[in-house]
Amino acid sequence: MSRGRKKEEKWENLSKEDRTKKMVSHNPDADEIAAMRAALDAAEKSLNS
Repeated sequence: MSRGRKKEEKWENLSKEDRTKKMVSHNPDADEIAAMRAALDAAEKSLNS
């Protein structure tokens, strides 16, 4: 029990950026998501111009 609690505390001490990085690094689809985001951004830019 105490081991899990320590892990939680460490997680709380991480900055928001570090948390996001950690979540992304554990996510196997992170590259795919990044590619989709880039494609969406490009589409949005071409619509706006």
